[in-house]
Amino acid sequence: MKVLAIGASRNIGYFAALNLLRAGNTIIFQLRNISAFDEDAEMRPFVKSGQAKLVKGDALVEDD
Repeated sequence: MKVLAIGASRNIGYFAALNLLRAGNTIIFQLRNISAFDEDAEMRPFVKSGQAKLVKGDALVEDD
């Protein structure tokens, strides 16, 4: 399954996304700051493998 996660760099969105990634799903994260996962040891392998894709943008900005 492919999932779009908006603002899931912390809290419940983050943990839901981690569970989905561990289950083999692909997640596209729309993040204001794509470096949010740079120091995250749990998320880094998913980003490196391409299973988690990071897109810079703000869901509250129409042009993003």
